[in-house]
Amino acid sequence: MPRWHTAARIVRQGLNMLTMDAEGHLSDDPYAYLKASPLQTAHLVTMTHGGWGGMTAGFVYVQNAAVNGPVAWALTETVYRVRALHYCTLAGQ
Repeated sequence: MPRWHTAARIVRQGLNMLTMDAEGHLSDDPYAYLKASPLQTAHLVTMTHGGWGGMTAGFVYVQNAAVNGPVAWALTETVYRVRALHYCTLAGQ
């Protein structure tokens, strides 16, 4: 959870942020793609989970996000929900 707490704080400071899993591998410069069309206008870029189509947190890039906008909210909400889940697990609920 420190990863998402830190990510939320970085975005709320108005900075861009890239995070990826430790087992990730970059075979090319990701910024060549992230700063080119069509991704250059995206505020949140994630990778998909194979054929599942859902979002995964193995690679997350945030750029030009509003400090109180939807991307900052989503990252902060992730922290709150993980904490709540952890608390419920500890409380035996």
